[in-house]
Amino acid sequence: MAIDCEPKDERYHRQYETYQHQAISAILERSTLDRFCFLTRLTQIPDAPSPEELAFAVKGLLRCNFRKAADGPAWRRLFGTTKKRWHKEEWKPLPLSWRSRVLFQTFANRETAQNFLQCCPFKSWSAANVCPHLSALNQPSANNSCVSYVLLQVEDVALNGTEKFSDLLRKFLKSTESDFSYVHDSCCPSLSGAVLPASLFPSTQTTRIVWELKPVTLLHTGVSLDFAKAFFGQQREPHSRNLRLSHPTLPGQLTPALLVSSLKGVLRSALAWLLEKIAWQQGWANIQNPCTSDYRQGKEEDFNQKCPVRALLGGPLPAPISVAGASAKVERAAAKGLITFSAGPGSYVTGTARANWQTPQARFRFARRLLEEKRYQEKRDRKDQALLHIETIDINSPHLITEISPGPHGHAALLALCLAADLVSAGCFRLGRFTSRGFGIVRLYPRKVEQGTLVDFLEKKQQTRDFGGNLSGFKLAEEMGFLEPLSQLAAWLQNFAASATKGEP
Repeated sequence: MAIDCEPKDERYHRQYETYQHQAISAILERSTLDRFCFLTRLTQIPDAPSPEELAFAVKGLLRCNFRKAADGPAWRRLFGTTKKRWHKEEWKPLPLSWRSRVLFQTFANRETAQNFLQCCPFKSWSAANVCPHLSALNQPSANNSCVSYVLLQVEDVALNGTEKFSDLLRKFLKSTESDFSYVHDSCCPSLSGAVLPASLFPSTQTTRIVWELKPVTLLHTGVSLDFAKAFFGQQREPHSRNLRLSHPTLPGQLTPALLVSSLKGVLRSALAWLLEKIAWQQGWANIQNPCTSDYRQGKEEDFNQKCPVRALLGGPLPAPISVAGASAKVERAAAKGLITFSAGPGSYVTGTARANWQTPQARFRFARRLLEEKRYQEKRDRKDQALLHIETIDINSPHLITEISPGPHGHAALLALCLAADLVSAGCFRLGRFTSRGFGIVRLYPRKVEQGTLVDFLEKKQQTRDFGGNLSGFKLAEEMGFLEPLSQLAAWLQNFAASATKGEP
């Protein structure tokens, strides 16, 4: 697919480095936590690409097109970029790469766009119970049915303290310079609703939810490069070959792998954003004083603060800082989360470590520690054959099992999980590689909910409810008796923030 975009060598142009510094500073320091959905139409398409080719190339098309904007050469870096090094000494603490602030989803025609938007779970979050883009999409226009549509999901940031990225992008899309014709935009999801006066009461039951995963777009997922070097495939393989799994009887077989741990990370990111957004919107936190550890700067004193995400999903617990010396490290205890993730029985692949995993040249990072611990548990003559069980989701029948333990935050964990699942289903948080180009969208639909005490589960007397159709996480929470899920979660967060301020356990 040919794109009329003159290449520019920006490696040695200091003005472009200044633009990159401005962009990453905006991302790190002036996030608004707002997410905007822009629905656009492509006014011209070079050549005649297939839908897959267009979906992959549309990011580059918009990025090149954005050069025509007034500040386009500077802020198009918000679509993601990578550097080898910073030349200015004071900029060196900044990261060298960052992902795009815009996620892309491409539709071949109006009908496919309608089908995607009608299934968006965010419509159940608002009183109108309808996607705000649909009315604009249904407006008649010439050749409306055969035009390619592009949905841009924008993570907004403030630029120079006076302008927002969403405003700049909206202005450009409405201009004659844009190859993407503006249709409609909205701030999604809607977090409207008053905070309820009472907090959630403790949960006394275990809740197990079975989610069906339905990929909407292509999935390209796998393990990290270091992990792959330690257990699978061949060294120096390209990153996209990390799908290779070492199989005892079929070595070298290329097999798709959707790791449970990867999906847990995506849900954690969604949950952290949701709680942080609620706290900012209600005035309980701000960019200088975030309420979650995921949005803090990682300083040692931050670990003394309670975090609602850690309370639900686990992580380091607050601990007093030693005063023995200025460089004393914080001693942290690990908290077990209330929510556990699994893929069901038989969803394990046995990986065999490389024979040279223990040599100094084999830099396997966390895998080395894991294998060394395993080494002391095995006989001396088998120390180089340590095995690792990798939990994967069956691609042919993808299901995820989440289990919420009883406790003081049990109901909050249930609400947060349901709403985080909607954030993933809407495409705001995506799985696998190439996420900025529109791949990795997976809908999560609840299929079964089991509730009961530990004795109930042991005696197989737990209550079971089956669900069909395209039920959202929001609607599931309502079905389980939690009216106004967002307001109830906000009430819990308010009490949590208040107890954290008072230093309560």
